[in-house]
Amino acid sequence: MLNACDIVEVDLIKQEQKRKIKMEEKNLNEKESLEIISQMIQSSKDKMQVGSGNWLLYYGYVAAILGVAVQSMLAITSNQMWCWLWILMFVAMLFRSLSTRGKRSVVKTYTDKMMEQVGTVIGCMFVLTTIVLTAFMFIYHQFGLMSFLMPLSIIYCGIGVSITGIIIKERWVEFLPILSFVIAFYMFAAFIIEIRPIIPWHLEMSLAFIIASVIPGHILNHKAKK
Repeated sequence: MLNACDIVEVDLIKQEQKRKIKMEEKNLNEKESLEIISQMIQSSKDKMQVGSGNWLLYYGYVAAILGVAVQSMLAITSNQMWCWLWILMFVAMLFRSLSTRGKRSVVKTYTDKMMEQVGTVIGCMFVLTTIVLTAFMFIYHQFGLMSFLMPLSIIYCGIGVSITGIIIKERWVEFLPILSFVIAFYMFAAFIIEIRPIIPWHLEMSLAFIIASVIPGHILNHKAKK
């Protein structure tokens, strides 16, 4: 028979065992949580490597080259049909989408999803604006409306890159595209008051995309090297 002291001692032992079990479970859960956090951090570090800014460089250089090409052909031929070369931007978007589809990571962080959603929204705005302006152009026979697509594209690109800079907390990527807005507003003003721009429109597009896309892309790659 157990006396009162023995019973109290047994109860204390059981309580101590339960406490140890709870502590072990707590430590295990904390360990698992830290491992998950470490994996997510490592995943972000793995992605932040040389080439992280390549998507900015891709679209930025395509736009910059197209601007120079279109302006050169206009200067040589004076045929406004060369402006339709900008449609190649859609081809570039489609090509990149198809080429990266099989390379996308299965496990995505919240930051990854946010950046993808930003890109999707900006892309939809660009496509929708093109469709609306094209429709208005043929309905109202105002072919000059397509000129609005150029400054709007600069603004859309700048907003997308700036939001990306906010997400990844990179100040240069966040604020540098704002400078391209100045070019976009100047293009709007030149169109509305019908003045001849100091720099041809298509070259202004090239300059704007270099500021809003190419330079931020190189900054990201430079940061990744360090």
